Amino acid sequence: MEEKKVITVEIAELKIATDRLFRHLEEKGLKKVELSEDFYWQIPQKQLYDMRHEPASFTVGQLYDDLNEIRKTLDGKHNPISYQFVWLASILRAIGEKGIFSIIRGRGKPCACPTGRPQGFAPTF
Repeated sequence: MEEKKVITVEIAELKIATDRLFRHLEEKGLKKVELSEDFYWQIPQKQLYDMRHEPASFTVGQLYDDLNEIRKTLDGKHNPISYQFVWLASILRAIGEKGIFSIIRGRGKPCACPTGRPQGFAPTF
């Protein structure tokens, strides 16, 4: 196992990257994304980054609940908390796994996943 590396994440870089991705979708006329999946497997945080051991347990997450928690902040019902990044990440991952950019380009099917894992989402627009 290689030595742990510290990764410095610049907030400004993330803001620029997400803005460009969302701007691209909007320029292509996409205003919303329908996700056909709701529940997903989630690895508990203590096991997620431990490469010495294979995860021994999983929990279930739900995109519907994740989105509702984010909407509560948008509506002013809750103050922002750092865990909302976890909820947002699950939604963004589901969107990314749909291969939206290939669909927008008119290919009609999701783009290949760079990790080589099979595509599990059927596009619904």
